[in-house]
Amino acid sequence: MRPSLRHTALSAATVSLAAASLLLASPARAYTMRHCHPKTGDALASTAMVADLNPGAAGSTHPVFGLSSVNGLMTEFKSQLYFQADDGTHGAELWRVGTGAPSLVSDIAAGTAGSEPHAFATYDGALYFAAQSSPGHDVVYRTDGTTVTLAADPDAGAASQKVVIRSLIVYAGKLYFVRAADGVDRLWRYDGATVQLAGGANAAVGSFVTDDIGAHPFVVFKNRLYFVKAVGANYRLWAFDGNGATQVAQLVPDGNFTTYGFDLGAYGDALYFGTVVPADAPFVADELWKYTGSGAPMKVAGLTKHASSFSQPAEFNVFKGKLYFTGGAGLYRYDGTSLELLPGGAGGVPYGAVGLSPYSAVGSLYLGGFYDDWTSSEPYLFNGTTTTLVRDIMPPGAGMYAGSFPTRAVEVDDMLFFSADDGTHGRELWRMKRNDGPANLDCDIVVIPIWDDWRLWVVDEREVIVATWLTAPNQRPQLISRERAVVRRDQPLRVKGLQADIRRGRVADGARLVTRVYDVRTGAVLDRGEGAVGVSAQPVGREASAAIAVPQVGEPTLRDVMGQRVRGL
Repeated sequence: MRPSLRHTALSAATVSLAAASLLLASPARAYTMRHCHPKTGDALASTAMVADLNPGAAGSTHPVFGLSSVNGLMTEFKSQLYFQADDGTHGAELWRVGTGAPSLVSDIAAGTAGSEPHAFATYDGALYFAAQSSPGHDVVYRTDGTTVTLAADPDAGAASQKVVIRSLIVYAGKLYFVRAADGVDRLWRYDGATVQLAGGANAAVGSFVTDDIGAHPFVVFKNRLYFVKAVGANYRLWAFDGNGATQVAQLVPDGNFTTYGFDLGAYGDALYFGTVVPADAPFVADELWKYTGSGAPMKVAGLTKHASSFSQPAEFNVFKGKLYFTGGAGLYRYDGTSLELLPGGAGGVPYGAVGLSPYSAVGSLYLGGFYDDWTSSEPYLFNGTTTTLVRDIMPPGAGMYAGSFPTRAVEVDDMLFFSADDGTHGRELWRMKRNDGPANLDCDIVVIPIWDDWRLWVVDEREVIVATWLTAPNQRPQLISRERAVVRRDQPLRVKGLQADIRRGRVADGARLVTRVYDVRTGAVLDRGEGAVGVSAQPVGREASAAIAVPQVGEPTLRDVMGQRVRGL
């Protein structure tokens, strides 16, 4: 928007003609975004921070908390969440939480160093995990929920040796894990009493690919344990039957020199994985493949070409009978026959989908993502058709970035736990809980005034009218909110846009919110925006406003708006 000459003159009569010319040449912009608390069928989920475990801005959870492999830094055990956290006093240790406040399970490494528990797995009625018995030396512990005891350490006499244990998984009645020492990693197994090397799995050449951001580094499928090993940058998929390992597929072309992270997922009667194939230089392309457990693997579909190493199919999740996974182009869905790339952006799924996690209590798939820019990533729920914002955890202006960057989540009964940063408390644990009460839809309109060069803008504030209509196919638009407020430079303004009880059926499918921001003094339209109800819409500024087609509302003047009746829901 451009400030009018009249408005500028009235606001600062002493501004020189040269300065006034600069004002007219330097446009100001405002953006509107709408935030709706989630509508998930007939249930809503309320979301709040569990506790400020490490008071202040430091946060208690690991920077890659939840981006780690499944059960990497948190897991469900006996209807509670067990997770790694650092309260600033005990270091990174084992904590648990259910419906109430979190509590420390054990201070394994006394003092502030922390034992850094990770790689959780439930085996024989107990929770097993890796943690440091001494600095840099991982061993396997177990807990029944009350006490923590040492379970397995293949060379307890070498406590000074650097040892890293990863990827605990139960297969064929034994607990398997990868143990790296002296630069060599090997697969071990534990039967509840003794620990030993896992024979033929270690005969397969290469190192196990079990990095911290792999979603499923090991998968059990049709009585075999599948994993990826690499010799340099030559990646191969292997199957282990408890005795020997068989190569299933080569995942990259010969001569590959790029590092990749491969993921595995079982769906229906097949194991799914990605491969990288040559394309027009410098590009490569990803392909989705499947393996039924016998014969040769089969190609399912080709995916988008790219020049990066972050586009492989990953985060495989089965939701409502279909396979979902992420890729470089976005979020994919596969029904066993056809592959679909879900539309991204306003009205679709968020861009940059990450942390896919099922939330069966409300019939949704949880994910993190953004609609405007990558720095505004927030948590969403997707019911297979509609994406809804869980909560705007980091409000505009609260931190360096516009988003809380939520991570992978774990479901515990009717709750879902994840990590996020609200800009005040640092990265902490958050809890989403199904709400079986009234299904209220609560939407706010946020106006964020941003000037190209605020030093040239002599008006610190302006009075505005924020008008919001609810539109739906084949229905007349309803003016549901008309708020008079003052917008101050660089200070976000939040006004109420919509409140409704979903069960009363007053918000139709396909409903959208349409917003106009008017200058009270001049009547000028300062900003326009629209978005689907339940979706955090892509911000729209003056340059993009012409692309918004809202025939139901058109372009009403401020006088028209003031003459309309506000009809609440």
